[in-house]
Amino acid sequence: MRPLAAALLLLLLLARVEAVEITNYRASLEIEDGLARGEVTLSLLNDQNISIVEFRYPLFGRLEELEVMGDGKTLEFQVEERGERSYVITPLPEPLEYGESYEITYRYLLRNAVEKHENIYILSVTHSLFANVKKFEFTVALPPGYGVVENGVSPESTPTSDGRRVILKWELHEPIPPELKDFRVIVIYENLFEARNYVYIALLMIAGVVILFLSYKYLKVRGISIGLLLDRKKRLEEKIEILKEDEQQIMKIIIENDGIDQRDIVRITGFSKTKVSKILSELEKRGAIRKVQVGRRNKIYLAKNK
Repeated sequence: MRPLAAALLLLLLLARVEAVEITNYRASLEIEDGLARGEVTLSLLNDQNISIVEFRYPLFGRLEELEVMGDGKTLEFQVEERGERSYVITPLPEPLEYGESYEITYRYLLRNAVEKHENIYILSVTHSLFANVKKFEFTVALPPGYGVVENGVSPESTPTSDGRRVILKWELHEPIPPELKDFRVIVIYENLFEARNYVYIALLMIAGVVILFLSYKYLKVRGISIGLLLDRKKRLEEKIEILKEDEQQIMKIIIENDGIDQRDIVRITGFSKTKVSKILSELEKRGAIRKVQVGRRNKIYLAKNK
């Protein structure tokens, strides 16, 4: 009877969650000093013909320093820990009627989300995408001076930066596949300054000629020589002088950032999406660039042998 009772209780908890549609699930995590400070904001919509007087939702891990806000006001809450999840139960200030919306924000500390292994750090965090989640956004901000190791992010993310920190971003839209209902993120990162220090110590023991040789070999492995790279850039810059001013601006960005996301070109130039798309299509017709579709995004590369 105990397993049956547990199953019925879980179904009851899920049923309460399913009575609410989550139109937007925004989550963020900031890592500093080995600690992870999280924030989750849920935009709720009552799409059922019943009044909602309390809302409960599971967050993964043991939550410390938990604070719950509703429409900018502090709310009372209770926490029920069940396995790896902490169910946060929040009475609503007023019943949420059919068609009404409400926004709840959870702020908390996860103390054991990051593990250190020698010179690398491993972040593991999960978000439960129960209920009718229409849109899910999650960002992780690494500490200043830290970066992701090669192939150190799962699932694949979109990396950005605020000028000080590496920021990773994931985004899902309805319908969210069942296998992603527990959306688990693993990030392996390292202190870039510590990594560089080891390199500097090694380089101090190597003569200048050997340093130049290693630099040359590093570029050669990738099929590029320093002379060819500079010559190619010079020839490209000479060619783009015949282009229109807007086309020149975009080509210069692509030359400096080969493989750039089309959306980043829109952001850097301030041009509209339509304008950027039109200019890129024209440049592609002329053989100056090539587009490569990666998922729902376009990566823009310089055309080969140009």
